[in-house]
Amino acid sequence: MTLDSSAILAILLREKESAELLRLLQAAPTVRVGAPTLVETTIVLDKRMGEDSLPLLERFLEAFQVLVVDFTASDWRLAVGAYRRYGKGNHPAGLNLGDCFSYATAAGVDETLLYIGNDFSQTDRAR
Repeated sequence: MTLDSSAILAILLREKESAELLRLLQAAPTVRVGAPTLVETTIVLDKRMGEDSLPLLERFLEAFQVLVVDFTASDWRLAVGAYRRYGKGNHPAGLNLGDCFSYATAAGVDETLLYIGNDFSQTDRAR
């Protein structure tokens, strides 16, 4: 399973979807996140919690044994393809840059993407 920032943020900020997301996360045999997704997640956490949010995110990654994966040249191509197909202004899914990073990280290894919202549900990464 690959994590999108929306799922990580919902869990850490204890949003209404957090219990279901935690259940899915705990049931996954492996959990990955792309390094660019962590940049986006940290930026949002910093805005909401202040710049001391990094330890919270690090504890989350450790607790769930989340593997942080590099963003590769293949991922770059997948992300561009995702934007061209599903990006804002191109498709109702309206993926943004961060979404395209998560999409590529999951699509590159044909994994399920854990997310909240309606954007990915309109792509071939819908769960």
